[in-house]
Amino acid sequence: MRRRIIMSENLYENLANHLSCRTCEQLAFLFAGRSESEVHLDLLVRDTRLVQQKELKGRGERGLELSDEVRSEVFCRAARENYVVIEAHSHPGAIGGITFSSTDNQGEESLLPYVRGKLPGMPYGSIVWWRDSADARLWLPFRKRPDKVDSIRVVGSRIRDIIPTSAPSPKYASYDSNRYQRQILAFGQKGQEYLKATHVGIVGLGGIGSHVAQQLAYLGIGQFTLIDDDRIERANLNRLVGAFTTNIRDHKVKVAKKLIQRIAPGTRVNIFRSSLMRHLAINALRNIDVLIGCTDTDGSRLVLNELAKAYMLPYFDCAVSIEATADRIINIGGRVFFISPDGPCLLCAQEIDKILARQELESPFEKEIRRNHGYVAGANVQEPSVIGLNGIIASLAVGEVMALVTGWRKPILFQVYYGDGRNNSCVHRKISQNPRCLHCMTGTGKGDAAMLERYDRSNLPRDLPK
Repeated sequence: MRRRIIMSENLYENLANHLSCRTCEQLAFLFAGRSESEVHLDLLVRDTRLVQQKELKGRGERGLELSDEVRSEVFCRAARENYVVIEAHSHPGAIGGITFSSTDNQGEESLLPYVRGKLPGMPYGSIVWWRDSADARLWLPFRKRPDKVDSIRVVGSRIRDIIPTSAPSPKYASYDSNRYQRQILAFGQKGQEYLKATHVGIVGLGGIGSHVAQQLAYLGIGQFTLIDDDRIERANLNRLVGAFTTNIRDHKVKVAKKLIQRIAPGTRVNIFRSSLMRHLAINALRNIDVLIGCTDTDGSRLVLNELAKAYMLPYFDCAVSIEATADRIINIGGRVFFISPDGPCLLCAQEIDKILARQELESPFEKEIRRNHGYVAGANVQEPSVIGLNGIIASLAVGEVMALVTGWRKPILFQVYYGDGRNNSCVHRKISQNPRCLHCMTGTGKGDAAMLERYDRSNLPRDLPK
């Protein structure tokens, strides 16, 4: 089973600063949500409690001794809000690979009965830290010995994995260095290894999504999860990369998988011929590294937005728009929006029409009732689409994925492309987080407690944003 601790870049920097005192050991507690399956356990750090020196009794035989008031505060909050607790402390001046001391071992073993009494059935984590070196472990329920943590993942302007001292070094999959020679010249061998080790999820394999899949395959991404329930029609053939007349009635994900594996044989591709709202599709996206949304409905964007925040997934949302008369294009445009655990989301930017999203997420029964009453606006209306615009937006998105994974620069938050035939431009917009945003403020790091399976149901969830 893969075990990870995941935190946002801002939270990591605050924690690292607190633990970096050169003269004294420092202590902090992390509060985490969970993402759990038969093959993985991710602890998603939502908040921290940085312990000040005045809140410590000193150092005893079992390590740092915390005041009873602070210990009670930490574990009562964790029990009340259903958090996993992770203790983090520093070993100032440690040389070489940092690891847990015998004092740490003794202290944790003596604390374990208290933890299991306060948080029954919950894991308990611990981290020992100095500078950029760390060791980490998890005490799982009913286990007498701790289990190793495979990585401490930091998600923000790039994806960074800190490998604990006791964990085995990651083994990157081999690749044909001659094939990627020109890319290696651009961002180095490590950058290409990171791309090969990355698992990308693409939701929507239509005009934009097929472009994105093709370009990422050429880039050397090692694993894909593709989700789309649509089949290819003749009207798709003007813009669907990899599709031919012989593919009419084939599922889009099947054609995309074939395209990827023709470009890069041996690439792992998981396909789901289903709606995003199906429980299996949502579960599959919990295990990816980067999420890309290429859908054309606000309902699916709302779900992806919540999923990205809940599971702390970096998410790129793509969209295009064409304004046209019966025979002439007036304006074309599109955008790529980057959502990170720390940053604003699509709701903050007002890039989701909440009323339309609610309508799109309705069950067929609910839709039929409103249709009979004449309340369904814009149903089954076809929008204009051309391959060139899709390619521009897809290329912008792939460039940002490359930046995020290789770390050669920070991803751009919000890019908007305009084209009217005379002036084509790409501008960057600044967006701030809404302090009352439902997905950012209360949903980030919630993990399985977000209960995204509620979208796989017969009626609308009652807690959609209004």
